[in-house]
Amino acid sequence: MSARTACRVRAKSRSRAGLDFTNWVDRAFNGFLIPLLGLIAFPYATLFYVLAYNPVSGGVGGWGWIFVVLGFVFDIGHWVGGGVTGRQRYASA
Repeated sequence: MSARTACRVRAKSRSRAGLDFTNWVDRAFNGFLIPLLGLIAFPYATLFYVLAYNPVSGGVGGWGWIFVVLGFVFDIGHWVGGGVTGRQRYASA
């Protein structure tokens, strides 16, 4: 198979449903709405869920949930830190 043909095959397989993220995200979630909302609201928790998801055992296991909760803590910290920084910026102006 030539390089050009291989490129076409990969492009077709990527665009099979149009709005797929990656194979890992497809394995962890059904559809695209939940991961999209997760990336908007809780990006770290969504990323850690995708990384911790194991299709063989049927989902996320014990240590996987700890990483997802850690991602949620990162998300909350990101929101709180952004609010504190914004208040400090406007208070000094």
